[in-house]
Amino acid sequence: GQAGRTAPAAKPNGQASRTAQTARPNGQAGRPAASTKPDAGPDRDQRSLATWFKTRRLQATTWILALLGMGVSIYLTLAHYTTSVTLACSGNGLVNCQKVTTSSWSMVFGVFPVAVLGLAFYVFMVAACSPWAWWAKLPAIYWARLGSVIVGMGFVLYLIWAELIEIGNICLWCTSVHALTFLLFAMLVFHASGKRDRDAALGR
Repeated sequence: GQAGRTAPAAKPNGQASRTAQTARPNGQAGRPAASTKPDAGPDRDQRSLATWFKTRRLQATTWILALLGMGVSIYLTLAHYTTSVTLACSGNGLVNCQKVTTSSWSMVFGVFPVAVLGLAFYVFMVAACSPWAWWAKLPAIYWARLGSVIVGMGFVLYLIWAELIEIGNICLWCTSVHALTFLLFAMLVFHASGKRDRDAALGR
């Protein structure tokens, strides 16, 4: 009996010709479409040092290790060039920092002091492991950081061989730099071995 039903009355304000809209909850029908402007992703919320230290602990640890390594390298460089700075280290027995740091093995090719090379390495690693370098997600920084720590670890093994085999003594301050380099090497290689972490660092 609905065939004879009359057409509904025209709605005021010209609403009769308005096309139907899909109902949205909470009155969202009139809201503009979401912006298509690209977002920086989750890293946008992490670009503060406090948040970075909490959410990117491995990356933050590499920066701390690099800062510690740079500090010890500065101390060793000052001790190499100035007489006013002496290494706080034993001078007798197996541990003899003075003998190690003044031996011919403390110079590379007889020209470059090992302490200066170590300082240059750690100045670079402080920059390459800084939060700003991690946030940049540049492949050039990623590969330079990884390649440098691999070369640095190889040089550390050479220095350990020189201390134990050729010199017959060890330097505690040098050993601390070696340990920091090994930890930095292990963490960066571990980071690179994870596909998700590697892709995130490269911005993929």
